[in-house]
Amino acid sequence: MRRATFWFIFGTVLLDMLALGIIAPVFPKLVIELEGGNEASAAGMVGLFGTVWAAMQFVFAPVLGALSDRVGRRPVILLSCLGLGLDYAVMALAPTVGWLFLGRMLSGITASSFSTSFAYIADVTEPDQRAAKFGLLGVAFGVGFILGPAVGGLLGGIGLRAPFWAAGGLSVVGAAYGWFVLPESLPVERRAPFAWRRANPVGSLGLLRAREALLGLALVAFLYRVAHDALPSLFVLYGDYRFGWTARAVGFALSGVGVVSMIVQGGLVGAAVKRLGEPRALVAGLAFGAVAFTLYGLAPTGALFLLGIPIGGLFGLTYPALQGLMTRRVGADEQGRLQGAIASVMGIAGVIAPVLFTQVFAAAIGPFRAAGVPGAPFLLAALLLVTAMVVVRRGVVVSVVALVACLGVPSASAQSVAGPPRLTWRPRAPLEGSVVVLELSAPTGDSVTAVHGELAGEPLHFERTTHGLRALAAIPFDRADSVAARAAIDRAGGLTDTVVAWLVPRRRRAPREKLRAAPEFVQPPDSLEERIKEEQELVTGVRHQAHDTPRLWHEPFIRPRSSAIRDRFGVARMFNGMLRSRHMGVDFAGRRGASVWAANRGVVALVADLYLSGTTVLIDHGAGLVTGYLHLSRTLVAVGDTVARGQQIGEVGASGRVTGPHLHWLAAYGGITFDPLGLVGLDLDAPWTPSPKRTRP
Repeated sequence: MRRATFWFIFGTVLLDMLALGIIAPVFPKLVIELEGGNEASAAGMVGLFGTVWAAMQFVFAPVLGALSDRVGRRPVILLSCLGLGLDYAVMALAPTVGWLFLGRMLSGITASSFSTSFAYIADVTEPDQRAAKFGLLGVAFGVGFILGPAVGGLLGGIGLRAPFWAAGGLSVVGAAYGWFVLPESLPVERRAPFAWRRANPVGSLGLLRAREALLGLALVAFLYRVAHDALPSLFVLYGDYRFGWTARAVGFALSGVGVVSMIVQGGLVGAAVKRLGEPRALVAGLAFGAVAFTLYGLAPTGALFLLGIPIGGLFGLTYPALQGLMTRRVGADEQGRLQGAIASVMGIAGVIAPVLFTQVFAAAIGPFRAAGVPGAPFLLAALLLVTAMVVVRRGVVVSVVALVACLGVPSASAQSVAGPPRLTWRPRAPLEGSVVVLELSAPTGDSVTAVHGELAGEPLHFERTTHGLRALAAIPFDRADSVAARAAIDRAGGLTDTVVAWLVPRRRRAPREKLRAAPEFVQPPDSLEERIKEEQELVTGVRHQAHDTPRLWHEPFIRPRSSAIRDRFGVARMFNGMLRSRHMGVDFAGRRGASVWAANRGVVALVADLYLSGTTVLIDHGAGLVTGYLHLSRTLVAVGDTVARGQQIGEVGASGRVTGPHLHWLAAYGGITFDPLGLVGLDLDAPWTPSPKRTRP
């Protein structure tokens, strides 16, 4: 099987963008022709076309994104290429505007290759390199806009329908390339089950709502897409009306856009993200975009308008940085679903943008022509980008979410005489993928009826200690932004004290490990797909069930072996040159038959022979905490046994998909896997000195 790499998907996107670029200079002119030469009517129709296309994306992109998590990226990309080819054929033959609508609906339903391509890149690229790869993918967009519009402009001189036939031919070539060349990027063991409740547009947006940082970035993506679409929605119409540009002139102008885009995406994104970091690169891209759109809207001549193109090219920093930030926040089995959710947000924006800008343009050159501002749509786009910058820099969305969380309780709670709670944590600057201890300090008294909380989607189990109410929690891996911790004290009479704290984890610097293994160890056969899925669901059930068990441990954790550590948590695993996974645990050296001890007191929740992890023991320590002991040769416990700290539970082995004997030790807080070494020596009741940073509600 061929290795799935970035350059395979680059070729697929390049062919798609060439086809799209070819029709860009002539599509609005075909609409004008079918509308009998009425430019004002054609402007409204072009906006309606964009709305229909975006509406189809909004409905179907989440379905195809979730489907790509289930069946893999390659089949979805092939379907997209064939759908685009059919769309171009329908438009090439369209005798009326109604047939053009049919073609755009087909394109909107199947045009998921771009969003699925981002999921493909996330499959084969490490998180800290994704923004640069997303930028390089923009080179394919740039090449498409360089060659495509130029070829389309030349073919448009022959006939307005010739470019559509050429685009259809390229889509067929893209489908053939995908069939014969493009390998699959998503291994069977990393696929997720398909569920309609998550695949519909509303359900897919639930992924964004469940994570505060994703929600804020989704708003930035929405504003970005609305503003971005001002240019493709109006470039041809505006250039024709304001400057009298021909199809050929528009084609070469769009080629200039492509050249600048290719330079920025291929040469500057990686360097900018490395130097500035993804958040600052995102803000810089938005700022350049705002300046460019202001220039587009105020330029009195075509020459001055074209000066905005190189500035607008730096707007290209925005989307790769945004994608890099968002893909860090979900697991490998949710990348397709994330891209579907992003496509839904973009779809909503795409429904709004064409109608918004074309109608503003129609009004600016119609009823409000006397105002002398035909570039009003571009000025509106600049204002939207300034708003997006405020969201990123000032944390508007985060502040609103926190404010709602704090105020979304009965108003009488503000009058609680017990005073506001304070939430602190240790360590003060935790690593992503690490354990943290939260402390809730507040006068409680006899009126307290319940204490509850949540961090990163997992419930918190606060207990009374000599230092206050404390709870164990974990920071997800690949979570370099702030993560919210909420806690609430319910009191008699319906009063509630609520606090929200924002923990900012440090990025974990983990090395890359290159391994060579037989193909059957890297890619399990399809016949085992159902077994792997059932075993993953079994383990997931045990992990979440730990939230229903009271805390069973009261002494600090110990290591399950005293031997040397072979591999640490977070190491990127490259099998046969391809990024497959992160090492989400710690490996201890040991000969076959060496003793393995329970890290602390708990109840044995699972003893099983699993395909991936071999002979496995999972211990439920209660209050959401589970530890796992993998690749054993022998077990000495059974499900339901209560084990003591330091009790031997098994022996080192080499079962499952491993190349030699060792113990793989993992720790999980509900659905969050974290570095188990953070548990060693942990005492929930130990004093904290000096006092950590604290937040107030």
